[in-house]
Amino acid sequence: MVPVNKNKNGGCTPVSSNCVVWQGPDIPCINLCSGDTITDVVYKLATELCKLIDMFDLQHYDLTCLNLGCPTPENFKDLINILIQKICEQQDNATPGIASTGGGCPDNCVVPIAECFYYINNLGDQVRFLSITDYVNLIGNRVCDIVSDITQIQLAIQQLDIRVTVLENTPAPTFTLPSFTPDCVITPAVPTTIDIILEALETQFCQLRTSTGLPADIFSAIAVQCPNLNNSPALAPGLGNMSSLPGWVNTVTNLSDSVTNIWLTICDLRAAVQNIKVNCCPDGCEDLQIVLQALVVSGELRLYFTGTIPAGFVECAGSSTFTILDTAGNLYNAVVSIPSLINSTYFGITISSTPLNPLLDFTITSTTCFNNTSIGQTCFQVLSDTVNNTIPCPVVTLTPTASTIAWSFSHPGGVATYNVELWDGGSPGSLISTYVQAAGASPAVYTGTFSGLTSSTTYRVRLRIVVGSEEQECSYNVTSTLSDLCEAPDTVTAILTY
Repeated sequence: MVPVNKNKNGGCTPVSSNCVVWQGPDIPCINLCSGDTITDVVYKLATELCKLIDMFDLQHYDLTCLNLGCPTPENFKDLINILIQKICEQQDNATPGIASTGGGCPDNCVVPIAECFYYINNLGDQVRFLSITDYVNLIGNRVCDIVSDITQIQLAIQQLDIRVTVLENTPAPTFTLPSFTPDCVITPAVPTTIDIILEALETQFCQLRTSTGLPADIFSAIAVQCPNLNNSPALAPGLGNMSSLPGWVNTVTNLSDSVTNIWLTICDLRAAVQNIKVNCCPDGCEDLQIVLQALVVSGELRLYFTGTIPAGFVECAGSSTFTILDTAGNLYNAVVSIPSLINSTYFGITISSTPLNPLLDFTITSTTCFNNTSIGQTCFQVLSDTVNNTIPCPVVTLTPTASTIAWSFSHPGGVATYNVELWDGGSPGSLISTYVQAAGASPAVYTGTFSGLTSSTTYRVRLRIVVGSEEQECSYNVTSTLSDLCEAPDTVTAILTY
């Protein structure tokens, strides 16, 4: 690994080996996995190499019993050769700790093997003793495996060294912070890097926590709920205990539960106070009593007000608006000052100057508002009345001749249809002819003539008036045509009562 303080490739940016990973295959024997950092790889390889170096260091072996003299072995290979020679020299002699099976050593001398060489044979038995020859072969094979492993380790170290050198010569990567558009923590909502959003979020969270208190403060506030409130009776009549209120939370565990119970308690208190106001203690509104009476007199709608307005109370808007509606849906609004009229005079409305049909019934309504600022009291009262109009039958004037009957009448105003009917003089009689006269909203005089009649014959004329869905049948007007000898016609005026 090239040290940071001794970069062999001058001018290169050093890269930590912790930032480089091994992408080669897994090496189970040294517990090395693909994806480990180069630091871990080099450490594991170096550790295994140190173990091997330590294992092959002849200083760790006591060779005095071999009586080697000179020359002494200089490496592990020399030691193995010396051991083989010693074994061959002793193949015909029994040695303590060695079991002879006959035939001489080394092939038939069985010796205990080191624990690290134990293995399981084909029969499933653990092998702990071998002939010297097999033992030496086993040691030799193991040494060859170790040599092969060392070769692989050295190759891996070379590859790692090449990779680390490349990484050390590669410029350090630059990082770009991600950004997104926040919904509320930053305005206007524009794409913003995550560090700025985090700072704004942290600031607002601290402000929120200052306003609401810490969680411990919130839980302490929740715990202030009145003891045994669940089983306490509700204050509003007919509601039972507080726990019987719809939505009541018996076990309060969070702020939402607490606020729910607070509102239900407040509503219960308001209902109880309202019940007290209605049934216990009178307020200024009880003394406010106004009665409306509406009449139609000679084409004028008159509004009369009687009652009491307590001292200190005035109309909220300075006046009250009355909505007048006839049965055909025509509407008129009248602005009235009630205090100036009550118990003294009336408010008059000329019907012909409004969209109202004077021939129909009227409904007059208003929600009046009075307040008294000195006591902070505002009162409302709904005033209403109905005028049941009877469709009036106008006076019909008939002027007969020997063969005709002329008719005329005055229309008071309002949309209506007049059916002028000509009947014979029998009883009940028969309808001879009908003249249909459409009348407009304005007052008018309408005339017409029934002709082709028989002289010296009695006839009856009747008005049938239709206004919307209502109908009024007026009385018959009786007259007779003149004889052929008469020159001057008589005029008959019928005055109808209604």
